[in-house]
Amino acid sequence: MSVLGIDIGTRFCGLVAINGGTIIYGKLLKQPSLSTLWATLIEVNNTLSLDLIICEQPYYHKNVHSALVLAEQIGVIKLFCQINNINFLQISPSKVKKLISGKGNAPKEIIKKFTKIRLQDPHSILNTDNWDISDATAIALAGEIIKQRGFNYPNNS
Repeated sequence: MSVLGIDIGTRFCGLVAINGGTIIYGKLLKQPSLSTLWATLIEVNNTLSLDLIICEQPYYHKNVHSALVLAEQIGVIKLFCQINNINFLQISPSKVKKLISGKGNAPKEIIKKFTKIRLQDPHSILNTDNWDISDATAIALAGEIIKQRGFNYPNNS
């Protein structure tokens, strides 16, 4: 079963799926509407049979509007998981960094490098300068590590 990592955002939303240490899907949504996000989740789940969707907990908001957009995106993802009986998990940026590099304050460049080392990338998804894709990949990898370690995560919480 596959893990989908999502880097939510107001301008871009990165989605990357991995299974068994291999990147099997990647997509960048530009200025994603809620309906586009929903349709993409349906497409990915129909193709890959997702076991876990994991996204980063928002930790910084430039303004109230940005915070509301991110909250709406998380709501759509949670609802999708609930309806489709898919596990959902939110994770802090420092936890993602710690799971991948061993340091919770590692810079993005180091996380991207470690992610490239740990995952096979047959579709060259990580060969991009877009941080939303590399962040989504790191989030997905963190989800796969959590699953491999047998951590219990609450279903659809």
